[in-house]
Amino acid sequence: MSARRGREAGAVMDAYLLPACLVVAFFGWRWIASARGRRAISQLQSTGATIIDVRSPAEFRGGHVEGSLNIPLTELGYATLNVGPEAWLIVCCASGTRSAIAKRILRRRGFGNVVNGGSWSNVARGISQ
Repeated sequence: MSARRGREAGAVMDAYLLPACLVVAFFGWRWIASARGRRAISQLQSTGATIIDVRSPAEFRGGHVEGSLNIPLTELGYATLNVGPEAWLIVCCASGTRSAIAKRILRRRGFGNVVNGGSWSNVARGISQ
């Protein structure tokens, strides 16, 4: 009977092992990607990339990256951008969700060099590095 319990306990442990490993791998990847992204943002900003903050004007007034343009996501599809399609753009918002959408919108508009910076505070940390 004890051998059977051992196999059952092993099966239960195996059932939790894979999901636990996937969670650890996911958050590890996110941490590494975030660190790499901040370095890339710093390099792009030093070469003249334009930062576009897609939050609302009220959110933007609450804090933003110095020198960034505030173009709310709802206006990004038709707003006039005074940069060429080859220019590097860094988009940011509060958490990274709207900036991911903004990246797709800008790519559809013909801008090929668009980086999702995630949150504006992440972009600000990337610039200060």
